Amino acid sequence: MNSMHTQAAGQPFYLQAGDSTCLAWLHAAQGRPRGVNVLMCQAIGYEALCAYGAYRHISEALARAGFDVLRFDY
Repeated sequence: MNSMHTQAAGQPFYLQAGDSTCLAWLHAAQGRPRGVNVLMCQAIGYEALCAYGAYRHISEALARAGFDVLRFDY
């Protein structure tokens, strides 16, 4: 795996809101930043299971294209 792919993979962290916590990943823009942020909100239920890999791949591709991406699970 090259360093660009590794960087686009995202850094995990937790978001805290009151008594609730959710897992999130920040995919930092690679190369020339576009100055635009993307928020990826995971689907719920069965759709979340089916779309999980696609959300990750889309987030990584957007980061490689210069977008800052935040994705999280509820």
